[in-house]
Amino acid sequence: MNTYKCPKCETEFSLGTKFCEKCGCNLEVEFIETPTCPKCEKIFPTGTVFCSEDGAKLVSPERMIPKCVKCEKVYTDGTKFCPLDGGKIIPEALRTKIDFDNAKELFVEKGKEYYKFFSKLPKEQIYRVVIGCAAVVVLVIALILSRSSPGERVARAVCDCVITEIKRVDGSNFNVSHENIRVCFSRVMARHQRHILRYHYWDNEVIFRNPRHQRQFDEAGNRCQRRIERQVERQQQR
Repeated sequence: MNTYKCPKCETEFSLGTKFCEKCGCNLEVEFIETPTCPKCEKIFPTGTVFCSEDGAKLVSPERMIPKCVKCEKVYTDGTKFCPLDGGKIIPEALRTKIDFDNAKELFVEKGKEYYKFFSKLPKEQIYRVVIGCAAVVVLVIALILSRSSPGERVARAVCDCVITEIKRVDGSNFNVSHENIRVCFSRVMARHQRHILRYHYWDNEVIFRNPRHQRQFDEAGNRCQRRIERQVERQQQR
């Protein structure tokens, strides 16, 4: 009895074995009898994995049989289009690229299936699905916009530095350590130095290279100023 080697672990097995005893490889899929090259259509001995002519991965002879992409009917007489549904006659091994000619028809067919499915649902449930999808889209857009705004990120980071220091002080003796804020401020500027032209802590000045980032920083700075004021009021009430 002829023995062959597993394509993954090279453990020997006899023809007809479905799975490798060592690695569990699906030999019916990975190991092909008399494989064929999908490019040059050359036939190779059993166990060969790649074509020696063009390096393409070999496939089973069954996957090289011309079939309709829609109804899977076999045509071996050179027919290019199925007379039943108009689908292209392409072997399964050669369908790696998108068939743009049939993509529109497939899209329409899937659309009809989804329409039939949703038409059976109650209107309240459809409204919930639509509102939920819209909320997810809005949330994703908001996250993308917030992440793509260097000016707003810098303003929030500086605001967090100030609020963190405010939370540390005692409400009765409100003495904020400017040194701690300055150190945190410098760290924020260092993290975003590729966007910042210059900065000065004591003058409360941050100049960005991009005017759009500067506007974003100024707008976010006004909102952060209100956050700081509210935090000061809460801290003083303790």
